[in-house]
Amino acid sequence: MLPYHVAGGPTVMAAWDDTIRERVLSAPRKRYTDKTDITREALETKFARIREQGYVFADEDLNNGVAVVSAPVFGPTGALSCTLSLGGAAQGFGPDRLDHIVTAVREACAALSERLGAPAPR
Repeated sequence: MLPYHVAGGPTVMAAWDDTIRERVLSAPRKRYTDKTDITREALETKFARIREQGYVFADEDLNNGVAVVSAPVFGPTGALSCTLSLGGAAQGFGPDRLDHIVTAVREACAALSERLGAPAPR
């Protein structure tokens, strides 16, 4: 089980689920790398940015040398159902590839959300 303040899927879940987000923000958090956000303020900003952008790029915040792009999948009620992520060696997420990866993950999530009967995005 990954903690909800790091990595891709867990932070996306915390961004969209009020219960998870409050639990994360009210509990002590461990720093895993020098890129791990642990303050309440930093995490509130991160979760808001994830909701605004519709995805997260987690760059070495849990493990050095590992990055991931994650986005939400919504179910028939419009609530978060799950997340999809594409992760790997951080050097594979360079600026020449990151936009393509983000687009692919977000498109896969949108397609799965549609198949699950999620309402059309606003």
